[in-house]
Amino acid sequence: MLDLQQAKAALRKLVRRIPAVNLDTLCRVLKTRSRTSVFRRLKAIGYFSSFTHRGRYYTLREIPQFDSFGLWRWREVGFSKAGSLKATVRELVHSSPAGRTHRELQSLLGVRAHNELLDLTRAQKLHRE
Repeated sequence: MLDLQQAKAALRKLVRRIPAVNLDTLCRVLKTRSRTSVFRRLKAIGYFSSFTHRGRYYTLREIPQFDSFGLWRWREVGFSKAGSLKATVRELVHSSPAGRTHRELQSLLGVRAHNELLDLTRAQKLHRE
């Protein structure tokens, strides 16, 4: 396992080439098989996980250039300032004066958000009008 300074340098070099990477790639670059160690290093530097692909892609906080909706894409991988898909859906609905429909969210996010809307409604974090 690389020490913190080596890890920072290796991760920055990696994300300059490939802005969104999966856990296997991170393990290889950091020379470890421990997921916990990888996440410790990422946390020390600051990172985002994707809201697409079930959160399996990661990028450093310094990489994304978010749009006005707080979204950033690299190829087919989407990242959000809000974090997870559920948090992103909640933020997008709350930030719009008229809320958003499932179709609008799907168009913005490029992924189906029906389950997240249902979960947020059941948890009384969103409501329909």
